[in-house]
Amino acid sequence: MNKEDYIEIGFVGKPHGYKGHMNLSITSEDDVLFEKLTFVLLEVNNLLTPFFVENLDYKHKILLKLENVHNDADAKKLQSKKIFVPKEHVIIVEGNDDSEYVGYELIDNIKGSLGKVIRIEEMPASDVFIVIYKEKEIILPITDDFIEEINETTKIIKYNAPEGLIDLYLE
Repeated sequence: MNKEDYIEIGFVGKPHGYKGHMNLSITSEDDVLFEKLTFVLLEVNNLLTPFFVENLDYKHKILLKLENVHNDADAKKLQSKKIFVPKEHVIIVEGNDDSEYVGYELIDNIKGSLGKVIRIEEMPASDVFIVIYKEKEIILPITDDFIEEINETTKIIKYNAPEGLIDLYLE
């Protein structure tokens, strides 16, 4: 069993109930294809040990039931063990590359179209969109608090700038 073929996604949490179900704590930012998992690997005594999945509920919390884990005592023995899954069942989430939004039209709720994003700059607090509006360079933070929607088909970003922010640049 080659460790390079697997990705650590988190660890086994506390038992859930008394029939051997366990909570999973996911620490990976990657997307796990839980519906495809037939087995997982747990790190036991520094060795990756395979366990077959009997049941996996991932709708609200992630609850895992493994074969041969029949009660809460069995589950407690596996608590805090690192959990690994095959790489083919994980979609690697690349770093958020905001530069893909250069060229998108930025539409503010109040001002309307501000023009196209001409560049994106990294700032200490947050990356920012740069647009030219009324012949002035406008700098707008890239944050979920202000971005209402990004439509990749129409290449439109709907934005809700804080009151007065755009006007600061127009004075």
